[in-house]
Amino acid sequence: MARELIDPEKMHAAPFEVSAEQRTLYRKALRALNASRIPYVVSGAFAMYAYIGHWRNTKDLDVFVEPENATRLLSVLGAAGFDVDLTDDRWLGKATRGGVLIDVIFAAGNMVAPVDRQFLERSRAAIVLDVPTRLAAPEDLIRFKAFICERHRFDGADIAHMIQGLGGRLDWDYLLERMAEHWELLLWHLVFFRYVYPCHRDYVPRGLMETLLERERALLEKGECSATGDAFRGTLVSQFSFAKDVKEGYRDLRQELRTRTRAAG
Repeated sequence: MARELIDPEKMHAAPFEVSAEQRTLYRKALRALNASRIPYVVSGAFAMYAYIGHWRNTKDLDVFVEPENATRLLSVLGAAGFDVDLTDDRWLGKATRGGVLIDVIFAAGNMVAPVDRQFLERSRAAIVLDVPTRLAAPEDLIRFKAFICERHRFDGADIAHMIQGLGGRLDWDYLLERMAEHWELLLWHLVFFRYVYPCHRDYVPRGLMETLLERERALLEKGECSATGDAFRGTLVSQFSFAKDVKEGYRDLRQELRTRTRAAG
């Protein structure tokens, strides 16, 4: 499917500021990645800015790549003069130079979802810092952010801003499909959006809300735990906030998924 060309610096009037060092080294990294022909997409702050004009200089550049290409991509950045490190072989690598950081991400930190071919295929053409590249689709950006509900970092506000900034123009069917068994988390974020923006409730399709609420009603009617065994999903959204529960005997599903991912690899 053809996608529009996005130029963050020309589309929005919001202030867009990166340091001279960031600008130079980000450009160097993106050009090296383009030359390598390794499929990748840019996400994070640059994608947020491109889509809705909301800029927050997080002091890093997020690059998403399929797991099988992560070490190759790090090697490319190493050859371009960055110090590279496979920080966690299940989901994260880092490339640094001076005061500049590039996060190389190949799965959600909670191991719920790897970066896959569909993630890349649905990306959109863009120009970032004068370099042609591709951005993660808004729906995939929301999907990854949905699980970030730490005490010190809550990305629910980013999701609300994305829905509001795009006027609800999202592929909701695709987002629901990608959330899969975590659809209740999507419902929670949509209720949060509706609370924050009561005059924009129509940005979320009525049919989607009815579908999600009907699923929730079905769980209420069932009257029992919808998951198997002693399921506890707190650590999927916050390691810090639910550490006490793990100490008290609840399962650490995040750690279980991390162990399973390593064993499968």
